[in-house]
Amino acid sequence: MQNLSVLSWNVQGKVNITGHTLFKKIKPHLINLSSDIIALQEMCNAERMLGKIGTLKAYNIFIPELNKGRHNGIPRFNHNVLLSKYPILRADEIIFPSWNRKIPLENGIRADIQLNNKVLRIYNCHFAIFKVGIGTRLKQLEYILSDSRGHKGPTIICGDMNVAIPKAGFRRKIITGWHREPKREMSVNGKFIDYDEREIFNETISQHGFEEVLDLYTPTWSPLKSKHWEMFKLKLDWFMVKNLEVTDIKLGDYVSDHRSIEVRCNL
Repeated sequence: MQNLSVLSWNVQGKVNITGHTLFKKIKPHLINLSSDIIALQEMCNAERMLGKIGTLKAYNIFIPELNKGRHNGIPRFNHNVLLSKYPILRADEIIFPSWNRKIPLENGIRADIQLNNKVLRIYNCHFAIFKVGIGTRLKQLEYILSDSRGHKGPTIICGDMNVAIPKAGFRRKIITGWHREPKREMSVNGKFIDYDEREIFNETISQHGFEEVLDLYTPTWSPLKSKHWEMFKLKLDWFMVKNLEVTDIKLGDYVSDHRSIEVRCNL
């Protein structure tokens, strides 16, 4: 049996409506990480910033080339990034179909990692939230799940899925208005989804043999980076596993606007 630790964290390096987190605040925490595999979202200018951290030289690092989020006019500045103490056999980007040409979707990462006599596949994702809703995010999830069928070994899907829509009501009106999410995005296959988006996500991954390791209603996001201000109690970050035995789960403190998720598991 092999023990493995994997950490997923949105470091909020990208400037958005809730601001961003300076890398000098993120850096001390990255220096002290000991996880075997680290999946980062919104890791801006990754090659230059991560190159400053000597302890990360122990990792094999995949920084995508095609994920061309734009930041202050600089192309290729925002990335989902993967770091692994184990050999990365293959790593590439998942390019989602153009379901809505007006809303470009950030690419995901797919990597196969050699773990002794097994190969772990991991997906690192950052799903869309502005001007899209349940409909598009569910399509992104199903696209990843469909791709994962090609791997028979242990699999992880993690990242900031931006699953933000509560059940129909006043809170939903506030959140959809804030993110400018069209009404049509609240329907899936012609059926209006009046219940919590987390529930349809969880139903979908279960149908594909995956399990979400966190409680569905444990919040992971705070615009003020505080447990005392977890606005609407949103669980934006997910960690889904298949063919893995989870032995421990640890949520980090708010350094960025997201809490990190560290999962220990057995192969």
